[in-house]
Amino acid sequence: MLHSSWFSKDYFEAQSRFDAACAAKGLAVTAVPYEGLTSLSGPVQTLVATLGPDTARKRLFIMSGVHGTELTAGSGLQLYLLHKYAEERLRTVQIVFIHAINPAGAVLMTRTDETNVDPNRNYRDFSAPLPPNPDYAALHEAICIDAISGPERERQEAPLIDYVEKHGLAALTQKVLKGQHSHPMGLFYGGTQRTEPSRQLSAILESFAAQTDHAAMIDLHTGLGNEGDLELINFHKPQDPNSPSSLVEGLMINAMDELPMKAPARKYIFEFGTKPFWHVLEAHRRDNWLKRHPYVAEATARAIKEYLKNALFISSEAWCAHVVSQTRDTTDKILAELNAAVTS
Repeated sequence: MLHSSWFSKDYFEAQSRFDAACAAKGLAVTAVPYEGLTSLSGPVQTLVATLGPDTARKRLFIMSGVHGTELTAGSGLQLYLLHKYAEERLRTVQIVFIHAINPAGAVLMTRTDETNVDPNRNYRDFSAPLPPNPDYAALHEAICIDAISGPERERQEAPLIDYVEKHGLAALTQKVLKGQHSHPMGLFYGGTQRTEPSRQLSAILESFAAQTDHAAMIDLHTGLGNEGDLELINFHKPQDPNSPSSLVEGLMINAMDELPMKAPARKYIFEFGTKPFWHVLEAHRRDNWLKRHPYVAEATARAIKEYLKNALFISSEAWCAHVVSQTRDTTDKILAELNAAVTS
């Protein structure tokens, strides 16, 4: 079987294949309807499936689609892991698959939800004052360009190029792209309240809280790092202050901290490299431009979405095989560590 065959062309195919695989393997599945978006192509929803004994006191949550553009990879990896672990006899750990936690973003092929809120900047306490991001505010117009090409674009984005030349790429990723709450139609907008993906994830995790003493979560992402390579980010450990993710706030995986357990949750983000950083950022900038210019020619809109999809997923067999093998090996280790946790 080709490794590329695990991956689907769009949200609806991915959902159908995941649901069918659960039925074939006898997994219990709960469909969580999404209220913010409807589609004539089918239900817009998150699927939650459990594999292993309900009596287990240890759980491994595996989540896909926080960013809708990354469900292509995330769903395929979940489908592979479902088949793999269904053939193994899990005794003390239950695996909980959370498929497409941001289904609106997946349907629309965009990073955000349907309101342009980035779920991975949105899981926070909104009763506290929202942090300013002056670095982003100063560069907003240079990032969210009015012209997608030509001299006007070059003029408008000149401050962004100047910022990187003066401060370096690390400053751009850490300070500018860490998230912002001041520009609703900008990039990496965290919103002013928890949106539906955040609320749904909280409710899903809460439904397992009473039965769980030890837990880990794997959140599947693409777009950061060298092509095909896994960057494993352990958010239950102190972060390297120089890493691109060190200053990011509002991550969905932090919902795990709200579970009352006997030990702190283990929190892992799997980041698989696709295209170079500027290519991925450009794809998001074009998509943001399209949101602000929705009445362009259909061919232009289609080309922007295809460019975005290809920036977050590499369809080659070599890339898919490398991603699958790293997911298998790393998940095995995480599952073994969780299995070894002492419950008393």
